[in-house]
Amino acid sequence: MWMAPVQVQLISVGEGHVEFAQELATELKSAGVRVGVDDGDDTVGNKIRKAATEKVPWTIVLGDKEVGGDPFKVRVFGQELELELKREELVDQIKEESKI
Repeated sequence: MWMAPVQVQLISVGEGHVEFAQELATELKSAGVRVGVDDGDDTVGNKIRKAATEKVPWTIVLGDKEVGGDPFKVRVFGQELELELKREELVDQIKEESKI
């Protein structure tokens, strides 16, 4: 993860989730995380495939549940199991994963 140009890709489900994705991206950037936001018109499946093709280490899909405060489900590149992290745990876990 420490070498990846984009460490975390945030994917918004719809237009109503873009603002939340931008806020989370700003928070992550201020913590030193390299983050991208995919708020395009593609389907969520296409956005996830694009992130996997680009080998982004962590992909987080942001929908109504995540905006409402539910834990984030993190897709980790190369693993089948997803991580489940609360917002306050996210930065610490990314920094831990980024250590060499």
